[in-house]
Amino acid sequence: MAIASTDFASLAVAEFPELREDIEDELNRGLVHCEVGALAQFAQATKGRADWTTYERVVRFVDRLLPEADPPLENALYVSFLEHIDFNGPNGRRAWSHLSERLRKGWQELNDGWGRPRPEWMD
Repeated sequence: MAIASTDFASLAVAEFPELREDIEDELNRGLVHCEVGALAQFAQATKGRADWTTYERVVRFVDRLLPEADPPLENALYVSFLEHIDFNGPNGRRAWSHLSERLRKGWQELNDGWGRPRPEWMD
């Protein structure tokens, strides 16, 4: 059974209660790309402060949702999450190590499709 895009907010808030305000903000509510974008910003912040326990929870959450996501949610997870996670800087390599093969492949396909350079350490 597919996970509906309309279920994302409640699933994300159940897993990460600290995101309730951002995900349920009146500007984001009901807009799955904005809701997923709030999760991406949260992931970037955890990466930035090297909070690997939380970062890993976020990427595992996304990895669990992706294979069962309905088309709108799947699109949002790729476009509003994976496309916005970067692996530059001092924590980039470590952050990459927490991604599943599915997420790594998705990130690479998005970046290659946009013609974006990969971090130097990936070469």
